[in-house]
Amino acid sequence: RYINLHQYTINHTITIAHDTMALSSSSPSSSTSTSTSPTSITIKILLFASAREAAGGITSTSIELSPSDNNDDDGCSDTKSLRTKLATLYPKLGPFVLDEENLTLALNEEYVPMGEVWKLRNGDTVALIPPISGG
Repeated sequence: RYINLHQYTINHTITIAHDTMALSSSSPSSSTSTSTSPTSITIKILLFASAREAAGGITSTSIELSPSDNNDDDGCSDTKSLRTKLATLYPKLGPFVLDEENLTLALNEEYVPMGEVWKLRNGDTVALIPPISGG
């Protein structure tokens, strides 16, 4: 079975994240912004099959990663810190997302190879893809 991530993203994504620039510019008289910290990033998450079921049936969401979510000392959010954050936010998803053999990540429609940790940038899209069986 083949999943076309691009087609899914276009037709079925619900964006929950907000545009911090729009929030800042909508209140020009305000000198302080209540928007996301400049060091935080927002990642769009797409969930498929058993990953979707474990997360309570949601097909997509957006989460914010801050420096405090980081597993490393380099100050950059990455796929490892994303897996940890998702396991915290969705405990039933934890056993899947923390085990690379049970769940593959696709970052901006490119599979992240097992054992590799990739840096994330604000606005990235990550798909959670469990093993697909069938014939």
